[in-house]
Amino acid sequence: EVIRYLFAASGADYEDYRYQFKMEGTFGQPGFKVIKEEFDADKASFKLPFQKVPVMEIEGQTYAQSKAIERYVAKQLGLFGKDDLEGLKIDMVCEQIRDIRDAWTKAKGYKMRPNMTDTSVATTVNTFFDTDLPTQMDMLQRLVADEGWFVGGSLSLADIQFYNFLNSAFGPAFAEKVDPILAKYPKLATIKEKVASDPGIKGWEEKRPQTQF
Repeated sequence: EVIRYLFAASGADYEDYRYQFKMEGTFGQPGFKVIKEEFDADKASFKLPFQKVPVMEIEGQTYAQSKAIERYVAKQLGLFGKDDLEGLKIDMVCEQIRDIRDAWTKAKGYKMRPNMTDTSVATTVNTFFDTDLPTQMDMLQRLVADEGWFVGGSLSLADIQFYNFLNSAFGPAFAEKVDPILAKYPKLATIKEKVASDPGIKGWEEKRPQTQF
């Protein structure tokens, strides 16, 4: 979604193409399957360079890897800083946010359910919210520029990446644990509010199609 947010914030035109698929049966139960004929056909023909999405097609050439696409789009649309050093700091913040997301994935486990009946998983989840996430938030807040963005005086990939992380990483089962933590770091809370109120991003969120990906 970060890539779409970049286009939305800049107002640039692009084609948002999404593979169609359907599910048969009940997830986690015998007989469950996902039917994705077009996606499977493109994988078989190696139209997808690494057999996965997202991809970006430019002048007939297909490019893969979400982070590479994010950086390219941000640079093209003026959302990657005004010079190489600002770009370096933006990249630095984005990679740290990815580390935090990876730490959260490890803490909750890939098959974690909201009831947290697994004692060991419950312990790592609580540690993440009690210690790990506040520590990371503190470090990120120290990087916020005087102008109120992560880098320079305007919106960048770093701010959008942070916004998307807060909105997508935790899901309804754990999102309520994040708001009290974020409230302790007002500069970060302000970044979230400013990104949410950006006209392009706000407009995109109001009209975007509700699909699985």
